[in-house]
Amino acid sequence: MAAAFPGILALLCATAVLAAGAPHKTVDFANKPQAASNSGDDVAFLSVNGTALVFRGKPVFLSGANQPWVNYGNDFGNNQPNSIRCTLQEAIHNVSASGGNSIRMWVFVEGANIPAFDSSSGMCVGTDGSNTLIEDLRQYAREAAAQNVLLTLCLWNGAVVKEDDHVRHLVSDASKLQSFIDKVSTSDAA
Repeated sequence: MAAAFPGILALLCATAVLAAGAPHKTVDFANKPQAASNSGDDVAFLSVNGTALVFRGKPVFLSGANQPWVNYGNDFGNNQPNSIRCTLQEAIHNVSASGGNSIRMWVFVEGANIPAFDSSSGMCVGTDGSNTLIEDLRQYAREAAAQNVLLTLCLWNGAVVKEDDHVRHLVSDASKLQSFIDKVSTSDAA
């Protein structure tokens, strides 16, 4: 399994680039900002067309910042204080105000705080202890969309995985990976 571990970990470290639009505007990164009358959340994904990155049918050049965390591995979920949310929103605002259109953020890092794991079985049992992870991420994505900033959400950091880390067991035990898929990535909260 040791030889397969880096490849599987790379799969888990895949990023989801998204912009969950605010209800009052269309996020158009090729032509900053454009008012529209969306009736609900507008979700769009960055794609590749040949050698170009494309967003909503238009080529886009990503320029932004890496904000790996405010509170290492503990920025979302578990009833985070408003101060973390404000710091995250300020970073998005600063990227946008500087002419940037993208920001990268870690979600779970090593899994020490989120998602929620059963300590004895190592199975994932939920998004977080207070079930606020999904709403926290939605608020973060809405703020990014309101500022015309694309998000790259990195799920896991494989750089410092230790033998007893939950993330290591996600890639070495199919039942534990399935518990993550069932309880977090396809949860009713999502």
